[in-house]
Amino acid sequence: MKNPINLKLTVSVMFLALLTFCADDDPIQYQLETSCIPKETGTVTPLPGMYNEGSEIELKATPIDEYIFKNWTGDASGNANPLKVIMLEDKNITAVFEKVQYNLDIIINGGGTVKQEVLQSKTTTFPSGTHLKLIATPFPGWQFVFWEGDVEGVENPMEITMTKSMTITAYFEPTKQTYVPDDNFEKALVDLGLDRLMDDYVFDLYVAYIEELDLTGLGIKDLTGIEAFTNLKELNCSNNELSTLDLTKNIRLESLNCSNNELSTLDLTKNIKLSSLDLSNNSLEDIDLTNNKNLYVLILSNNELKRLDISHLTEWINLWADNNKLKCIQAHEDQWTNALNDCTPPPYLPPSPYDTCMVVDEGVTFSLDCDN
Repeated sequence: MKNPINLKLTVSVMFLALLTFCADDDPIQYQLETSCIPKETGTVTPLPGMYNEGSEIELKATPIDEYIFKNWTGDASGNANPLKVIMLEDKNITAVFEKVQYNLDIIINGGGTVKQEVLQSKTTTFPSGTHLKLIATPFPGWQFVFWEGDVEGVENPMEITMTKSMTITAYFEPTKQTYVPDDNFEKALVDLGLDRLMDDYVFDLYVAYIEELDLTGLGIKDLTGIEAFTNLKELNCSNNELSTLDLTKNIRLESLNCSNNELSTLDLTKNIKLSSLDLSNNSLEDIDLTNNKNLYVLILSNNELKRLDISHLTEWINLWADNNKLKCIQAHEDQWTNALNDCTPPPYLPPSPYDTCMVVDEGVTFSLDCDN
């Protein structure tokens, strides 16, 4: 018969061994909680749950459309995504999302401004979905025309929603236009960047500031529209097909070269600042220079002139008037008595400020009064 005491010890030892075996098979676990800020702007995987002690979990934050992941908060930090965490305790981790930010670049073409109206402080970077209003306001003398770029149309104000970065151009154009009937003239202005379209008009504000204009040899027959160049100081319209020319509005003109055209008349009475004038190789029968007291270079060769009065030019003058129908030139006495008559004209550049050059046909006389 077995000893009862030994039997009890054996049972106790087996029970303790069983308890030890069960404890080793049930590891410690910790709770992982995840969430998103703002709510419903993204997801975090894997899902919340219980994880064994020491487990390495890789959390991945995935935003919905128009949102981006910003950072982790709670029991984690930083902006690494995915994020690895080791479960040594319960953790509550939050993924922070924010709306995508889009840039808005406004370009101004012409004279005006664009105002932005939004429901937040004024900026050029807007959260995705921001609804705003663009208001184009022209400067005096200008008018708004249209929007171009990522938004197109003529509505003003224009309402847009920021779903991407945008570049928008607001086009303004002057309100006052001048008629330009000659296509060759207008094409030259377009090529020079002074006009936008071949529509027989030029905007006054585009050309009013121009001081120099070279239109040499372009087949131009009509310079209607030149009156809009109110600040023009130098004009070269040589080697064209002009039969008429109105420069009465170009009162600041100082240098004019209209040689090799078909002009028979030309009114220069308003151009009192003219100092250099080349009208050679035209069909001029008469020219009134009474008001042009600042002339020092005057080239009138190869015309049909029958009379010429330069007596008001009392300082000094360089004149080329050969191959005309002149018999007498009315001039101040000092002009012809001290004149050189064998000089070749460098256009617009006199030989020197103290020499007077007079080139005329043989037999042409100078007088204080050609009528007598």
